[in-house]
Amino acid sequence: MIENLNGLHETVNYAPTGRVRLYENDDFEAYPSHWHLPIEIIMPIQNNYKVESCGHVFDIAEDEMIFICPGVIHSMPALPGKRLIFQIDISMLQAISGFDHVVSLIYPVYVVSPSNCPCYDQFHNLFRQICESYTHAGLMAEPEIYTSMAQMLLLLGKNYHQINNSLADTSIKKQREYAEQINRICDYLKIHYAEDISLESAAKIAGFSKYHFSRVFKQLTGVTFYRYINQVRIQKAKLFLMDSDSTITNIAINCGFSSMSSFIRMFRIITGYTPTKFRSLYDSSLTIPSEDPESYEQLSG
Repeated sequence: MIENLNGLHETVNYAPTGRVRLYENDDFEAYPSHWHLPIEIIMPIQNNYKVESCGHVFDIAEDEMIFICPGVIHSMPALPGKRLIFQIDISMLQAISGFDHVVSLIYPVYVVSPSNCPCYDQFHNLFRQICESYTHAGLMAEPEIYTSMAQMLLLLGKNYHQINNSLADTSIKKQREYAEQINRICDYLKIHYAEDISLESAAKIAGFSKYHFSRVFKQLTGVTFYRYINQVRIQKAKLFLMDSDSTITNIAINCGFSSMSSFIRMFRIITGYTPTKFRSLYDSSLTIPSEDPESYEQLSG
């Protein structure tokens, strides 16, 4: 069972001395829809396992791994077998330029298997190192775990670009320049997400033409520029909805949306819920008002 569940929000019981948790799970029990702040890795070790998220059912074979990103709502049906479940707070890693980009590549859920990951054996070994460090619980256990987790995230980023590298004929030096420029833009968007930032203005900041910037950005992030900035905005909006009493209209404005209808539409596309429904899941005392986008007036800005 989920030990601390308030609405859909699971508060993870970390190990006493840190921000990580690992356990072997063999419960024949369904886990209802929930989300949590740490990233979660599940690896079946006996029988397959299933995870439902974002309208999809992910069937995970033995020794495959599924990464569930922070804040993503998911559930698991009752199935026989055993699986390792690892949860870790990666907020410290996400503060480092580049790591947040990797999380955006695998958001909301990503499955690592021999068929889609050339470096699968490295993933498997790193996860085993995490399990070993956690089990031995030595003085350096948590630094070792975070080191292995950082390496896993780096592998995820490299694996993505190896499979989807249309820039393969570009020189290594030029690829590095592109990556630095796109990382700089991603960092800029995380700060200025509430502003009216167009593809043209972002391309100008990066020093690219609009069309070249659009192609390179998609190649290096896995999503279009507009999809990326909307993901950043919706992630900020989720935090506001959970942690503030601001009206949904104010949240939409503060997150860079010019109309309530576009905010609701994008929020639903990315999370599967309307903003009002999402907030109600974390506040059972909330009275849900009308969610019809047509009932909202066009916002200014």
